[in-house]
Amino acid sequence: MVREKGILIPHGERPLIQNMLGSDEQEQIYIFSPEEQIYLSLHLLGSRVNIVPDAYFESNFKQYIHDLTRTLISDFEKVACIFFEQREELERALFVHLNTSMYRYKFGVQIGNIIGNDILHEYPELCALTRTAAGRLEETIGFPVPDGEIAYLALHFGAFLKISKREDDRLRILIVCVNGISTGNMLKREIQKLLPFAEIVDVRAVVDMVNIQNICDLVISTVKINTVVPVITVHPILTEFDRSSILNHRVVLPKNVTARREQLFRVIKKYVRPEDHEDLRKDLTAFIQGSMEYLEGAETQENDLMSILDVSRIHIYEKADSWQDSIRMAGRCLLDYKSIEKNYLNTIVSQLQYYGPYMFLTRDVILAHAKPEDGVNCLDLSLAVFREPVVYSELRQAKVVMVLAAEDQEKHLKILQDILQLLSGTDFLSRVEGCGSAAEIYYLMKELLA
Repeated sequence: MVREKGILIPHGERPLIQNMLGSDEQEQIYIFSPEEQIYLSLHLLGSRVNIVPDAYFESNFKQYIHDLTRTLISDFEKVACIFFEQREELERALFVHLNTSMYRYKFGVQIGNIIGNDILHEYPELCALTRTAAGRLEETIGFPVPDGEIAYLALHFGAFLKISKREDDRLRILIVCVNGISTGNMLKREIQKLLPFAEIVDVRAVVDMVNIQNICDLVISTVKINTVVPVITVHPILTEFDRSSILNHRVVLPKNVTARREQLFRVIKKYVRPEDHEDLRKDLTAFIQGSMEYLEGAETQENDLMSILDVSRIHIYEKADSWQDSIRMAGRCLLDYKSIEKNYLNTIVSQLQYYGPYMFLTRDVILAHAKPEDGVNCLDLSLAVFREPVVYSELRQAKVVMVLAAEDQEKHLKILQDILQLLSGTDFLSRVEGCGSAAEIYYLMKELLA
């Protein structure tokens, strides 16, 4: 191959090209050796693809990569205790990524991920769960997945996590990025979480910026652009400065105050005479405007394992008559605290009966869970230790049964990270079995997570 002004030219066509060029131009022709051709081909084959036509899946479909994609998603769902509603769309996105990544994995080609460190820093729980879920992928390629790839996989998963919607005053927001769809979708999710009253109308590339004043009130962009609609320029991975800029923007702030005021008003109004409702609204507005920074900090507070679990949620039992009983025994305190409805435990039992004991985190520990809509009232967790292992199947016996009540797809991720950290210790289970009371187990866990 030869290259003339950025064009690769086969060796056989070189004499023809030389005859067409002057003597000065002939000196600009470069011949690529076979090794260079292979190296360049590997980089092209391993390059990330941002826009994929439907025909791509027909011409590039590989069954083993499709199976690996589905396994990766299933393993993430298992360790994150969630269910992706847009699973087919996520499968397509991950298939495209893995289809090109396999060349990089196989031949050791490294492609820079300029936001990889930001992702690992801003979403440590998400990346930790992705690392755990990637175990099957690592077995396939034969070596650990690099941190940059873990960050990119986490970006895909994070973009498809569902955020609970609230019915509030809507601010129409358009998200604009250079061309990274996964980055744009992750940004969409973060902004939706930051501004639950807003409506994200679309995620677009810069080249698709046409007549946007007809569809949005505000643009949040990762690149500087000029438009008649107000624009907030942010990093692809939101920093605290970015969040502050968004919350205090002249378009956002009034709607944010109004939305929070109405949330509080709905709770308080039943204790106030109807004729005082208007004064209550004014006072709430003044209060929220003066304490917005405090409220934002409270909303983003992390839920770790030891902030949820206490001694009253830990129990020690000699045995259970059946694995179904072990689920109900472990979750009984969550019913007592009104964190879940009775149907939640019944749904867990039904799922295990239908799918088998897929909720085991290790050989001896099961984390039982169902969907938030199956009867979760608030985030909570319970833990039960059984002196006599509970038989779930021929291959699975539980010594520790945990019941997780997750009210959405994100608030419990730090809890899961803490649980996985505990289970990574080789002597955790033996030390738990040596405890004689719930208090001893609690303080042991607190010590190990300190």
